[in-house]
Amino acid sequence: SIISFLAPGFADTSTGDDMPARFDVAVDLARITFPYLPMISLVAFWAAIANAHDRFSVAALLPVIFNICLIVGALALPFWDMALADMAMGDILKARPVPLALALLVAGILQLAIMGMVLHRAGIMPGWHWPRLLSPARRMWRRFVTASAGAVAIQINLVVDLVLASLLGVGAISWLYYADRIVQLPLGVIGIALGTALLPRLSAQFREQDRQPARQTLADAILFAAFLVLPASVALAMIGPQIITGLFRYGAFSMSDALASGMALAIYAVGLPGHLLLKILQPAFYAAFRPGLVLAVSVAMVAMNIGLSITLMQIYGHLGLAMATSASGIFAAATLMIISVRSGYVGTLPISGLLRISAACAVMALALVVIDRLLPPVASWLVMAGLVGGGGGAFLLAAWGLRAIPRQLLRG
Repeated sequence: SIISFLAPGFADTSTGDDMPARFDVAVDLARITFPYLPMISLVAFWAAIANAHDRFSVAALLPVIFNICLIVGALALPFWDMALADMAMGDILKARPVPLALALLVAGILQLAIMGMVLHRAGIMPGWHWPRLLSPARRMWRRFVTASAGAVAIQINLVVDLVLASLLGVGAISWLYYADRIVQLPLGVIGIALGTALLPRLSAQFREQDRQPARQTLADAILFAAFLVLPASVALAMIGPQIITGLFRYGAFSMSDALASGMALAIYAVGLPGHLLLKILQPAFYAAFRPGLVLAVSVAMVAMNIGLSITLMQIYGHLGLAMATSASGIFAAATLMIISVRSGYVGTLPISGLLRISAACAVMALALVVIDRLLPPVASWLVMAGLVGGGGGAFLLAAWGLRAIPRQLLRG
């Protein structure tokens, strides 16, 4: 039932007598991986406790464990294929992804064990007992429900894209997935890290009568994030197809697949600054005990994404889904920014610094055009490396010359 809801287009996608239907494969893999959900939920809860005690490092490294486990699972695929050699082709294709599914479970167990060990050694492991909903607990849960509902807007948008992409035929889900994985790299590394670190600091600052420290914190965070994300957004928008081709155009992932996914990546990149700004501004409203406002903006964001997705997918296919995601993210970020300024949470923005960063991005864009034209016909991964390395170097040199590097980086 869950797979039918998330991917209704899988229902009629059997590809022949010797090939399993996508629906059957998805159901089998979901049954294997479902235990990961309660495990990672408890890990997230424990990580929040660690963050509240200014212990960020271990929680930040947990995704590394996840990635290592998936890499090991992928490396095990050839040996797994050898073990399945005597099976029918349909059964082999149905069972082939099992090592990756099992790797996900191993990742959950390791993350749970490591996070539990950290809390136990720090003496902050919460006790296990039957909860009693006293007044403080009820107040906490009311805020939790509102805040969590407001925080899942991006995930809901991804689910909407999954449901609608399943209706577009074979390939659409993969094109959007690979593009989203690339754009989530700067969003996850920078946006989530900033949001996590900002919440306890802003909570302490909002308890004071003077709002100026909180305004300065948000202004510094916006400038710091802009320096890291604006060049990434420009680069992904310009060389998205080359990045996807260099990373994924192997085996069954054809050049047409790479181009389709690369164009989606370029569109996602346009909305990247908006989604990052959301990660920065939301902690300010949580610290000010206004999660309901974040929820309202998130609901509007999801509604806008659904409406645009249904409309644009009929014209642009999977690219219409990417357009809707980017547009709804920009809308939500602009709305929260306007409310933040009017509420006095954000003071004078560092316009001069933002202009310098934008100028450095323009230099990088010019460098990318020149490098793309000068590169000889070499392997796709070398083209990607040349563009990323050359463009990144050009941005750093321009930022240094224009004095666009934020003082937080210069001061360590």
